[in-house]
Amino acid sequence: MVDIQIQKRTVELFARAPRLMDLSDSSIRIAEHALARRMQVRVLEAPMSPSLANPSASLGQFRSHIELLVLSIPMAFIVYAIVSVALVFSTALPAHAGPVEQAQLLQGQTLSNRGEFGQAVRVLEPLVHSSSGALDDVSRGTAWNILGPAYESLGDFQAARHSYEMAIQLLQAFPAARQMYASALTNLGSLDTYMGQLKAAKALLRKASRLYARTNDHNGLAEVAINFAMLAIVRNDTHVARGFIVQAFAQAERAKDVSDSDWAAMYSIRGSLSARALDFAVAVREYQQSIDFWIRARGPKCHYVALQYTLQADAYRELGEYSEASRDITVALAIEEQIGAGDTELYASTELSYARLLRAMGKNASAEEAERRANASLEAMPHQQCNGCSIGTRNFEVGTGRNQVLK
Repeated sequence: MVDIQIQKRTVELFARAPRLMDLSDSSIRIAEHALARRMQVRVLEAPMSPSLANPSASLGQFRSHIELLVLSIPMAFIVYAIVSVALVFSTALPAHAGPVEQAQLLQGQTLSNRGEFGQAVRVLEPLVHSSSGALDDVSRGTAWNILGPAYESLGDFQAARHSYEMAIQLLQAFPAARQMYASALTNLGSLDTYMGQLKAAKALLRKASRLYARTNDHNGLAEVAINFAMLAIVRNDTHVARGFIVQAFAQAERAKDVSDSDWAAMYSIRGSLSARALDFAVAVREYQQSIDFWIRARGPKCHYVALQYTLQADAYRELGEYSEASRDITVALAIEEQIGAGDTELYASTELSYARLLRAMGKNASAEEAERRANASLEAMPHQQCNGCSIGTRNFEVGTGRNQVLK
């Protein structure tokens, strides 16, 4: 499916980030929640290797907490994507563990950063269940808070919830661990948003916001604002969502160490809100900003980059700029094939976006074939809706004026 046009455009894409060209060793391990739950997640920002593993991981499992997509990509992907990025980890690991345990904590965080969630679980599970003398409560709570996003990304929401609850239980008694405690509250609030437990999510996010405010943690406040924006979008309250995104950018401007993935998440949401307001020219610019930041954060062969190209293609289609839309959708499909996501829901959704473009160009026969192929792929995939979820991948085919996701 990758023709010469795709290859040429992909070369153009890679040329924009020459320092990231060492991705050929291995492709991104795409875990179920990755597209959702990593848009907001403030990872203990250890240096991120652009070389990621396990190309066979299922992209369809990313239950988008991340990018509340506005157009035709399932909203669950978008919400999850943003939420994924929104998982908040503290910026520094605790120094209360022994050298071996400290190394395991760092290894677990690094594996999670790379998208190697199964490996992260295998490293962290023995750590959180180790003897009382091996870890103090702050370090154990930190390990639980790192473990939660890994489980969430693998689609095990019950284990993720348990991890966050354990982290909260252990960390709340220690004033010195206030930032990590707030992180755990934010992560659980983000999960509750995805699970449709909106009242509980709001209470958790408010508590986290108060904790971050006490220490003037602008990064934390930005991430909470992103989560509040997602919550408002889920409630279909665009006006409130816009207010929170304004807050997120204002806090990020005051912070000293905002990650590229945080910036990417914020621009993606702002692009989505612009598309909902039918301001597609602005949406194109916002999505391009998100693309640029995602390439810096994760490299060009990344599902987040592919998703933003699809969103940008939809915006170009709405503007009637079919050549640009075709270019971007071609790049998105090429990236998804290269990272082993050709049999996933994200790929099928991208094909549906391509079908809409073909129909807009008057190529109805080709559009019908693309739709048939994509719908057949979706029907063949197991439906992994979480119990109690109000956001289902099949239920939210985001048309104009629908939702989008975070980091």
